[in-house]
Order: sequence, then C-alpha cells, then structure tokens
Amino acid sequence: MAAHNYRAGLGHVGAYQVAGMPWLSGNVDMGPAEGVNGHQGSDHIQFPNVARSVTVINKSGGAGDDIRVQFNTGSYQYLAQDPVVEHIHYVTLTAVNDSITFNVKCKEIFVTGLSANASYQIVAELTHIPASEMYNLSGSGLTE
Repeated sequence: MAAHNYRAGLGHVGAYQVAGMPWLSGNVDMGPAEGVNGHQGSDHIQFPNVARSVTVINKSGGAGDDIRVQFNTGSYQYLAQDPVVEHIHYVTLTAVNDSITFNVKCKEIFVTGLSANASYQIVAELTHIPASEMYNLSGSGLTE
C-alpha cells in the first residue's frame, strides 16, 4: 500500500476550520493624486498564503477620506470604464474605524483611497495553503 502525503489545499475543509495565522498591514497615507475622478492611490495587497478571513478598517479621520475595498481591479482602474467601479463591485468605508470582515478565501485584495489622507489597517487570518494555489477571483459580482 502506497503512503499518502496529505497536505492542505483549497478544498481541504480543515484548513479553514482551524484558527488562521495572523497577518497585519496597512497604509497611513494613500499618497498623492494618481488618477482622475477624485481617486487617489490604490494598494494591491497580496497575501503570502490563502486567507480565510480578511478585515479592513478605515483609519482616516477626515470628511471625504473614504476607502474602497474590492477583490479585483480592471485595467482602467481610475476611469469610469473600470467594470469594478462601473458596477459597484466594491465596499466603501466612510467613517473612521468603519470596518468590514470578509469570510472568504482569497490571495489578494485592493484598497483605493478617495483622498490623499486616506489610511487603513488590514487584519487577515491566513491558512497554510500557498497563495499560488488560489485561482483569480473574477466573474459575476466581481468583474462583470
């Protein structure tokens, strides 16, 4: 009988049932204006492993310092033709300490500041599944 080498994978239920490894990050200044239509900087956050949960917290304190959180971005990130923006496939956090938790498996998210003062924190729970095993999130509700 051949020995089996079991390891965590995308369909491995146990990888999502156990507590995840902590992962923390953020940005205190989304930077100078880089686009049009009032958009500022956009951060592409890539996790080293597949996340089982991601919380994003708006740390901006001023009026208009909103941030957008999304799972994909179009090739026209700052233009109205971006399907993610056009079809509102994002969540907007408007007030200081507004937060959202996504209990989804993903390898990346995008955070876009709507002002130069926008800032955020991210708390993620990572599985032991390498990010390279995760497929790209796209389709209905994400990019279409």
